Amino acid sequence: MIKTLTSQIMDAYNAKWSMINNFTIQITFGSKLLSAAGVNSAMFEPKAFNLVCKGMDLPQISYSPIETYQGGQYKMTLGKPEAMRFGMSFRDKDQLGYFRAFRRLWQAEKYLYADEIGIQVHVYKDPDYYKEKDLLVEKYVKCQIESVGTMQYNQDTEAQVTEFNVQFKCPAIQVL
Repeated sequence: MIKTLTSQIMDAYNAKWSMINNFTIQITFGSKLLSAAGVNSAMFEPKAFNLVCKGMDLPQISYSPIETYQGGQYKMTLGKPEAMRFGMSFRDKDQLGYFRAFRRLWQAEKYLYADEIGIQVHVYKDPDYYKEKDLLVEKYVKCQIESVGTMQYNQDTEAQVTEFNVQFKCPAIQVL
């Protein structure tokens, strides 16, 4: 059966597309990390945190390949999973409050054991349409802050909000 152009356009129009701007991130830090960094946990409550979180890049999921050359041919199989790396971009407020907090957290990590850091990140897809529910998309456990990006100051504009990036690293993802 050949579809007409009109029916194809109607199918595309009626499709329930997933929107990339409907997401919520919940981030929790180990209590030892927060106290070592001197950071208030209230600034990472979901409502306050999602106000400043501009976006998140989910990690590329991959394995280290195991390759060998035997009998005149290559043989490959999947090896260990690579460490997950993902980033978040932020709009800052309160005189660089979040930038300074992430810098202090990053600095405090080097004095703690990995199991004391315990950053957990949950990414939820918010409903796009009526009668849909929140969907837990990704869950990262035992994360560490790998880097806190720099900011660029610029005299060309008067009303630009400060933005910066934070890169995280975690040993594995919990597949949902």
